[in-house]
Amino acid sequence: MNLNSNQREKGFSLVEVLVALMIIGIALPALLGQMQSQGDSQALLRNKTLALYVVQNKVAEYAVWKKQGKGKLSDSESGDVELGGVRWYWKMTAKNFQDVLGQGFNMQRLEISAGLEPDEALSSVEVIFNE
Repeated sequence: MNLNSNQREKGFSLVEVLVALMIIGIALPALLGQMQSQGDSQALLRNKTLALYVVQNKVAEYAVWKKQGKGKLSDSESGDVELGGVRWYWKMTAKNFQDVLGQGFNMQRLEISAGLEPDEALSSVEVIFNE
């Protein structure tokens, strides 16, 4: 087959193919790194949410405990619980407030935190209960 000077074969040259492969080779690792980062962020968000559920459960337990008239907490309590197939460690610290104004208020501030390790706090809440 004879080709006229006006006619060319259609297709990519070797240089064009190499440039395209080089661009893909640079972009692909960046995309994979981004996907891994997004997966790590999703796992952290899941853990923080579950830790918050543990903390909220402890607040509800204490509210029920108080409603039953079982008194005040000690200065500090801790423990572990399983939620979502994971062992969570919680810590609750109580501080009693004296009636400064003479209004008959006796309050207790609770700071409750939870995490995957005993000294870790992925989520924490402070709550004030009126005695």
